[in-house]
Amino acid sequence: MLEQNKQGVNKFLTDVDCAKKTVHQTGDEMKHLADNQISDLVSELQSVKSDSAKQAQAVEDQLQQALVAMESFHTYSQELLDKGRPSDVTRAACELHNRATELLKNDVTTLKFCPPHVTFIPADVMQLTRLKLVGIVTVGSGNELGMEYLKKCFYIYNTFYFSYKCLQFNFYCYYRISSVVEVYLVVSTT
Repeated sequence: MLEQNKQGVNKFLTDVDCAKKTVHQTGDEMKHLADNQISDLVSELQSVKSDSAKQAQAVEDQLQQALVAMESFHTYSQELLDKGRPSDVTRAACELHNRATELLKNDVTTLKFCPPHVTFIPADVMQLTRLKLVGIVTVGSGNELGMEYLKKCFYIYNTFYFSYKCLQFNFYCYYRISSVVEVYLVVSTT
């Protein structure tokens, strides 16, 4: 009897240690998943930042190039008027007119950089705390798991199922709204 009691205590202690180890492993896996998601989000933001910076630089380069061309034309024209003889001005008139027309055709007012609007919508931490992401501890009497375990399992199932259904509904609503907007845009443009 005493030996059975010692074996029961040893098994209990082993089970508790095993459960602690499993809790830590599951927690580490959850941390790893969160770290991966954080890395993906930061990478996506960096990509958007990089692409937008390239677009902004391209617009700036085009504007700078147009400004240099205008300033060059203006400097040449002014120099010709100030230092040139009337015959030089007359000879260059056609060339100046063609160059002015070419510069006016290059409409730089349409060059604009419109940066994208970037926001981050964080997960609802209050909802996540109710989900028991790592798991739950159950204590049963003897060999039976007990009704409490089944209630907790049912609670977790319902919580995940409800969250899944909410996500499905939100996606469905977004899809339906997007479709209506697209249909409206198609109808209104025709």
